[in-house]
Amino acid sequence: MSDLDPKVSIVVPTHNRRALLAQTLRSVLAQTYSNWEAIVVDDRSTDGTDEMMAQMCAVDNRFFFLTRASNNPGANACRNEGFAASRGEFVIFLDSDDFLAADCLRNRVRQMKRHTDIDFGVFACEAFRETPGDERVLFNVSTDESDLDKMLRLDIAWQTTSPIWMRRALKIIGPWDEKLLSWQDWEFHIRALTCDLRYAFFERPDCYWRMMNPVKESIGARAFTREHLAQREELLLDIERLLSKGDLLSEKRKRYLAGLYFYHGMKCVDVDPKLASHAWHRCWRRGLISPIEYASGMSYFRCWDWGRMRRWHRDYVLNYWPRELLGTISKTHLRACYNPLSEELPGEAEPVETATSSARAAG
Repeated sequence: MSDLDPKVSIVVPTHNRRALLAQTLRSVLAQTYSNWEAIVVDDRSTDGTDEMMAQMCAVDNRFFFLTRASNNPGANACRNEGFAASRGEFVIFLDSDDFLAADCLRNRVRQMKRHTDIDFGVFACEAFRETPGDERVLFNVSTDESDLDKMLRLDIAWQTTSPIWMRRALKIIGPWDEKLLSWQDWEFHIRALTCDLRYAFFERPDCYWRMMNPVKESIGARAFTREHLAQREELLLDIERLLSKGDLLSEKRKRYLAGLYFYHGMKCVDVDPKLASHAWHRCWRRGLISPIEYASGMSYFRCWDWGRMRRWHRDYVLNYWPRELLGTISKTHLRACYNPLSEELPGEAEPVETATSSARAAG
């Protein structure tokens, strides 16, 4: 491939991850495809990221460094600003602690040029902890199940770096939601699945997602603070309205949403039981659960401090509630995204499926 091939814009949000960011950008420098630009948008770091990026930009003029201008902090504001500054026909959102395989861009551009009828392609991602290859598991595996249904069960269909987007597709989806404190990529990708876009899944992994280390990282823990949890109930309501507007809210998906409300309530009770009760009451008022399910769920949340009663109510829920209502509960959660890799990775192949996102989402 030559520089006449389409430009790929890689948008990288970052905050106080100087050492990890350097590793991520080295994986970009190692690309066998040369026509790229990497736009790093800093969420006002204090760890010398700006100095490191000045050196990187001096080494290669395909790197660009911006400091977040928006008053909204967070990765989504950085992604929006990075996309606005980008010039590529294709766009990839790369987190600042993840890696691209050396042939990632070459592989993706080749497939997008072969399949000109799709608006974005999704590529499998290999998970790792310290060094790519140390876990040998795939983050996401394509199945016959609707990707939207998987998302609603929190079986995340793909990781942030997995898609390569046509610029026109991102304009249809709209900007990343800057008010969200967590579950940002979940919301964005569900929104993408409700648009009339065509996409395909490619099984060969070409990027690496760093699994959170609970000892070193606090990001996952912050997702369950009171501020995050209070906002998440509103997010669930927004998702319900989005699906309803697109005529995608089937009875099964109503049950999956109810399961999300129950999962949300279980996370709330340790922080503020009133949040759990409020969310479950809203779930009932929205017509997502029956009166019996409402009563048993509310009893479960209200007896949280009573160990024996709490266990009894949990056992009742797990034994008697329908499976689709329990899709996000740990003991019944079916995931397709951590299947062990075989010794031989999939070779280059045709996509698993090409379909409109709305048609595939309809299941």
